[in-house]
Amino acid sequence: MKPPLTHLGEFRLDVVIQDGPYAMAVKGYQPSLRRPVFIKLLKPHIRQQQQWLTRFRREAQICADLKSPYIVDVYTVGEQEGYFYLVQEFVDGQSLDKTLEQRQKLPLGLALDIARQATLALQAAHERKIIHRDLKPGNILVDRNGHAKLTDFGMAHLGEETTITRQDSIIGTPAYMAPEQITGEALTPATDFFALGATLYEMLTGVKPFDGDNYSACLQRIMNETPPPPSRRHDRIPAAVDELVLKLLEKEPHQRPQKAGDILEQIESIISQTSIKIKDAADFFPGEKTADEETVAPKADNAPPESRRRLLFWGAASLFVAMLAGVAFFTFKQSPQSMHLPTEKMASISDSTKASSPDSLEKVTPQIDEQRRFVKRGESEPAEISTHTIAQQEKAFTAEASAFAAQDTTATLHIRVQPWANISIDGRVLDSLATVFDGRLRAGTYRLALTHPEFSPKIFPLNLRAGAADTIIYTFYEQAAWLDINVRPWAEVYIDGKYIDSTPLKRLIVVESGSHLVELKNPYFQTFRTLVQTTAGDTVVIQQVLRE
Repeated sequence: MKPPLTHLGEFRLDVVIQDGPYAMAVKGYQPSLRRPVFIKLLKPHIRQQQQWLTRFRREAQICADLKSPYIVDVYTVGEQEGYFYLVQEFVDGQSLDKTLEQRQKLPLGLALDIARQATLALQAAHERKIIHRDLKPGNILVDRNGHAKLTDFGMAHLGEETTITRQDSIIGTPAYMAPEQITGEALTPATDFFALGATLYEMLTGVKPFDGDNYSACLQRIMNETPPPPSRRHDRIPAAVDELVLKLLEKEPHQRPQKAGDILEQIESIISQTSIKIKDAADFFPGEKTADEETVAPKADNAPPESRRRLLFWGAASLFVAMLAGVAFFTFKQSPQSMHLPTEKMASISDSTKASSPDSLEKVTPQIDEQRRFVKRGESEPAEISTHTIAQQEKAFTAEASAFAAQDTTATLHIRVQPWANISIDGRVLDSLATVFDGRLRAGTYRLALTHPEFSPKIFPLNLRAGAADTIIYTFYEQAAWLDINVRPWAEVYIDGKYIDSTPLKRLIVVESGSHLVELKNPYFQTFRTLVQTTAGDTVVIQQVLRE
C-alpha cells in the first residue's frame, strides 16, 4: 500500500507499516541526515474525534521534552494536506509483544536487561513528573543489538494536570493496569512499576500474570488475585527474581518500589550476584535491512538451500563453459585444421575436459553434473552441451522454490468489528479500541475474543490454515438496544450500577437486549430508579422530572 503523501516537508514517505481506521504508520527517510524515520499520520476525518487529536498532541509535547537513550526520540510534528503527522526515531527491530508472540518467553538475562532499560526510561519520565500509564510489551521497541526504547506517551499523565478523559474512565491496557487505574485513584510512579512487573513476568514465563477470558475477568484478577511466582512456571528463575516481580505486582501502591533507582539496584544485583549471561538479542529481535544492505547480494554461505544450489549450478556451468572455451582456443591455435577434427579426437577432448572438473563440485552437485554431461548423438556427430537439460534444471529450481514457499506456516487474519473491540487471541491482546485488524499468525487452533465494556464478550473458535486467509466480521449492535433518556432538571445516569454520563446526553445509550436497572441521580432530588426491558434493535424512551 502506498502512503497518501510522498513527502512531509523534507521527510520522504516510503512504506506503510500499518493502516488503521484513524491513524497510519509509515517508514520514511530524512535525506538531510541520511537516516530512516518513523512517521505517524492521523487521517483527515480524525478532526471529528477530538480525543485522538488531544492524545496525539500530548505525545508530541511529552516526547519532545523527554530526551533519553531509552525513549523513542521525536523529531518534529505538524500538519499537511489535512494530515496531522509526528516524525520520530526509527528503531531497527521489533516490538516486545511481537517477539513474545513468536518465542513465548525470553532468556532470563535478556528479560532482566530489557526490564532494566525500561526502568531507565521510566526514571527519565518520572523525573519530569510524567507517568506513562500504558507500559506494556507493545510499547517497548527492541533493536537487533538489544537496545530497548519506550514509546507511545499518548496516554501519559502530566503531574496534576486534568486528564484527557472522564475521571471514571479506565485508561490503559487491561492485562498490565495497576489496581488504582481501575478504581480511579491517584496515579503515582508505582502505577508504572506495576505494569513493569506484569511485563517482566510475561517475558520470564510467556504468560500474562492477570490473563482472563474477557475484559471484566482480567480486571477482577488484577483486583483480587496474586499470580504464582515466576519460578513455578520456570524452575531456573532465582528466588531474587521472584521477590522482585511479586514486589512490583503488589496491590497497594505504597507496597511497591517507590523509585526507579531502587528497581535498577535490585536488577543489577541479581545479574551480578548470579552471573547471569545476557543472550545475544539479534536472535530474538531481528531488525529490518537498510536500503544499502538490500542492494548487496547475499553470500552463498548465508543463502537458503535453494539459493545455494542455484549459485552452485550457475557457477559450475560458467566454469565448465570457460574450460571448454580454453580447450577449444588451445586446439585452434595448435592447428588450423582443428575445427575439423575427427569424432574420436573430439570425444577424447570432451572426456579430458570432463575429467578436469573439480572433484568438490561433483560431490556437492552430482545431480547437476549428471544433467550437464556430454551426450553422444552418433559416431559422426560431435558431443555438445544440451541446452534442454539446462532448461529442465531451471524448471526444477522454480518448482523447488515454489514448494519451499508453500511451506509457509503462517495464516492471515482479517477482523472487522463495530463499534470497536479489544481483540485478543488465547488471552494475548492483539489490539485495543480497534475497528480493523489485519495480521499474520502461526497456523493452528485459537480462541478469538472480542470485548467491549458495554456488551458481553464474543468468542470465536479459529482454525487457521497455513497460507490461508480468514475474515471475521462482527457487530455488537446485533443484540443491542438504545436508551433515550431526558431528565429535568438534570441527572447522572447509571445503568446496572455503572455511571454512564450526565444529562443532557449527547447520544443515545447503547445496551444489550434484556433487563436493565436505570438510576437517575441528582444530589438535590430523590433518586429515580426503574427496571426497563429492552429488545434488540428497539429504542426505549425515558422522560422523567425528578422530585425533591
